[in-house]
Amino acid sequence: TRQLRIALAQALAPWGLHVRGDEEWTRYLAPERCGPYVNYYVDMPNFYGDCALNVNTTSLQMATTVNQRVFDCPAAGGFLLTDAQPGLAALLEPEVEIATYGTIDECLDKYRFYQNRPQARKEIVTRGRERVLDCHTYAHRLTTLWVMLCQHYGV
Repeated sequence: TRQLRIALAQALAPWGLHVRGDEEWTRYLAPERCGPYVNYYVDMPNFYGDCALNVNTTSLQMATTVNQRVFDCPAAGGFLLTDAQPGLAALLEPEVEIATYGTIDECLDKYRFYQNRPQARKEIVTRGRERVLDCHTYAHRLTTLWVMLCQHYGV
């Protein structure tokens, strides 16, 4: 996963990508392209919304599903370009509620495309945020879990 993320970051860096995380990133990208860790609970919501483009690569351990960023970023009003996981379409409509890519080359093409189209980003963010808040909050998950438990145990 790290090798994939490094390759992706190196491909996008000439087009303005900055990464946030541990100091290890400075081994692969120029120091000015690397920023400090962003605290998930305190700073991340504003960070997502403040970035013109956020890029996501799901861990290879998650072969078919998505990570939390796919929900967090749109909920915070951020644009996300994410890898096209097989399970994503059941959650958000690709290219309508979230932007996706299949390869590093496709990611680079879409990154450059969306970089120059703020209105297109805004439309996807608006639809994605609405879908996440309407269908994918913790309250929705707990309700689903409760219904399943009640059905299973006959409550």
